[in-house]
Amino acid sequence: SEKTEISIIKGTVTNAEGNPVSAEIKISDKETGVLLLSAPSDNKGNYSFAITAKKNYLLEVDKSKYQKISEEFFLPEGKENQPFILIKNFVLNKK
Repeated sequence: SEKTEISIIKGTVTNAEGNPVSAEIKISDKETGVLLLSAPSDNKGNYSFAITAKKNYLLEVDKSKYQKISEEFFLPEGKENQPFILIKNFVLNKK
């Protein structure tokens, strides 16, 4: 059986002034709608998750007093045991 390929999605969350924001990041399986993980970006605004490759996901960035961001993405697989790294940086705007 083929082993499950894991890839990485990572990036930063900042506000309009470029300052890091610790925001809740949720990743759901786009096909099933199942929430797979929910975790905050750190105090430098960084996040990094290792999840199953070759799937479509919905990523949400949520922080009170800011507009919520929702973005769909496809996570490719890597080559020769090197995980694919998808970088997505988000800028939160005040409500």
